[in-house]
Amino acid sequence: MARFKLIVTGDMEKLALHKSLQRIFSPNKRDGEKVIWEQPRKIQCATSHQLSPTRTPSGPMKQLVKAMIAEAGIGKKGEPADLVVVIDDVELGNLGRENIIAAHFQNAMQHELNKYNTKTIQRYQSILRQKCSFHLLKPMVESYVFGDINALRVAGVPKGVSPKILLTGLVSPTRLVRAPLTQIFIHLNQ
Repeated sequence: MARFKLIVTGDMEKLALHKSLQRIFSPNKRDGEKVIWEQPRKIQCATSHQLSPTRTPSGPMKQLVKAMIAEAGIGKKGEPADLVVVIDDVELGNLGRENIIAAHFQNAMQHELNKYNTKTIQRYQSILRQKCSFHLLKPMVESYVFGDINALRVAGVPKGVSPKILLTGLVSPTRLVRAPLTQIFIHLNQ
């Protein structure tokens, strides 16, 4: 049995994202194993305030990293997840600053790993490379349900462009396949 765990920052994602992904990746098998999509874990949004390239990672960013390490390394009741995906929205104050968000996540990861001895750091680095990924949703999910006709454009989607989700790395026509990272991108079709 393969356990997939999402770490999200919004209520909508917590309630429905894992169920939506289940439908996309049907049948729920990975290398012949049944896939269990666990209830997502919700952490405070790390991009709700504008991040600065010169500041240290925020508390919420560190919490995202700690949750990723915990789910991949220890897991629920001592059972680590086989795949951990951290997903945060690009909030309006950070539009066009995705590289800064990624740098904050990397710095938070380094800060957290530095708490351990060298052997433990190497073990976690191996686990993180094999089981984990960090993704940004742009535009933020809520943009699709706002009553404002310009909501997608305000959220960073250029006029005349239709966003669509691209999935790579885990997709096979018939089943989930083992991959070092899941890549879920919002692609702006131009």
